[in-house]
Amino acid sequence: MSIPNVPNKQWAEQMISSSGKELDILYTDKSEYTTGVSEMETGLQAGKYYIQIYRPSYGNSEEKPYSFSLNYEQSNYYEQEPNDTAQSATEIYVIMTTMVF
Repeated sequence: MSIPNVPNKQWAEQMISSSGKELDILYTDKSEYTTGVSEMETGLQAGKYYIQIYRPSYGNSEEKPYSFSLNYEQSNYYEQEPNDTAQSATEIYVIMTTMVF
Protein backbone atom coordinates (compact mmCIF):
# COMPACT_ATOMS: atom_id res chain seq x y z
CA MET A 1 0.00 0.00 0.00
CA SER A 2 1.18 3.53 -0.60
CA ILE A 3 -0.24 6.95 0.05
CA PRO A 4 1.29 10.27 -1.06
CA ASN A 5 2.87 12.49 1.58
CA VAL A 6 1.45 16.02 1.72
CA PRO A 7 3.24 18.81 3.61
CA ASN A 8 1.58 19.60 6.96
CA LYS A 9 -1.12 16.92 6.47
CA GLN A 10 -1.27 13.39 7.81
CA TRP A 11 -3.37 10.28 7.30
CA ALA A 12 -3.28 6.80 8.75
CA GLU A 13 -3.87 3.83 6.48
CA GLN A 14 -4.83 0.66 8.33
CA MET A 15 -5.29 -2.92 7.13
CA ILE A 16 -8.01 -4.91 8.92
CA SER A 17 -8.92 -8.60 8.61
CA SER A 18 -12.48 -9.74 7.89
CA SER A 19 -12.79 -10.63 11.60
CA GLY A 20 -11.97 -7.01 12.54
CA LYS A 21 -8.39 -7.61 13.71
CA GLU A 22 -6.07 -4.68 13.08
CA LEU A 23 -3.13 -6.11 11.11
CA ASP A 24 -0.88 -3.22 10.11
CA ILE A 25 -0.92 0.56 10.05
CA LEU A 26 0.92 3.21 8.04
CA TYR A 27 1.19 6.90 8.90
CA THR A 28 2.11 9.41 6.21
CA ASP A 29 4.95 11.88 6.74
CA LYS A 30 3.47 15.25 7.68
CA SER A 31 6.65 17.34 7.82
CA GLU A 32 6.64 20.75 6.20
CA TYR A 33 8.85 19.79 3.24
CA THR A 34 7.79 16.17 2.70
CA THR A 35 7.56 14.67 -0.77
CA GLY A 36 7.06 11.20 -2.22
CA VAL A 37 4.93 8.48 -0.70
CA SER A 38 4.71 6.47 2.51
CA GLU A 39 4.63 2.74 1.84
CA MET A 40 3.76 -0.42 3.74
CA GLU A 41 4.34 -4.01 2.65
CA THR A 42 2.37 -6.75 4.40
CA GLY A 43 2.34 -10.50 3.79
CA LEU A 44 -1.13 -12.00 4.10
CA GLN A 45 -2.81 -15.34 3.69
CA ALA A 46 -5.66 -15.65 1.19
CA GLY A 47 -8.79 -13.96 2.50
CA LYS A 48 -10.83 -10.76 2.67
CA TYR A 49 -9.17 -7.62 4.04
CA TYR A 50 -10.26 -4.03 4.49
CA ILE A 51 -8.36 -0.76 4.29
CA GLN A 52 -9.37 2.14 6.50
CA ILE A 53 -7.94 5.60 5.87
CA TYR A 54 -8.47 8.22 8.52
CA ARG A 55 -7.05 11.39 9.98
CA PRO A 56 -5.16 10.78 13.24
CA SER A 57 -6.58 12.84 16.11
CA TYR A 58 -3.44 14.97 16.15
CA GLY A 59 -3.46 15.57 12.40
CA ASN A 60 -4.73 18.51 10.36
CA SER A 61 -6.08 16.85 7.22
CA GLU A 62 -9.87 16.90 7.43
CA GLU A 63 -10.39 19.09 4.38
CA LYS A 64 -7.58 17.78 2.19
CA PRO A 65 -8.40 15.04 -0.34
CA TYR A 66 -6.19 11.95 -0.39
CA SER A 67 -5.39 9.14 -2.76
CA PHE A 68 -3.83 5.73 -2.22
CA SER A 69 -2.72 2.74 -4.22
CA LEU A 70 -2.68 -0.94 -3.52
CA ASN A 71 -0.42 -3.37 -5.33
CA TYR A 72 -0.85 -7.14 -5.05
CA GLU A 73 1.79 -9.76 -5.73
CA GLN A 74 1.05 -13.44 -5.12
CA SER A 75 3.79 -15.25 -3.20
CA ASN A 76 4.35 -18.17 -0.85
CA TYR A 77 6.46 -15.99 1.44
CA TYR A 78 4.46 -14.37 4.21
CA GLU A 79 4.53 -14.23 7.98
CA GLN A 80 2.62 -17.12 9.52
CA GLU A 81 1.18 -17.45 13.02
CA PRO A 82 2.19 -18.40 15.63
CA ASN A 83 5.46 -16.48 15.37
CA ASP A 84 6.14 -15.15 18.87
CA THR A 85 9.29 -17.20 19.50
CA ALA A 86 12.40 -17.99 17.49
CA GLN A 87 11.31 -21.63 17.25
CA SER A 88 7.87 -20.82 15.83
CA ALA A 89 8.83 -17.82 13.66
CA THR A 90 8.46 -18.00 9.89
CA GLU A 91 11.77 -18.88 8.24
CA ILE A 92 13.24 -16.12 6.09
CA TYR A 93 15.17 -16.94 2.93
CA VAL A 94 17.84 -14.43 2.00
CA ILE A 95 19.33 -14.35 -1.47
CA MET A 96 22.80 -13.31 -0.34
CA THR A 97 25.86 -15.43 0.24
CA THR A 98 28.44 -12.80 1.17
CA MET A 99 28.14 -9.90 3.56
CA VAL A 100 30.74 -7.12 3.57
CA PHE A 101 30.98 -4.66 6.45
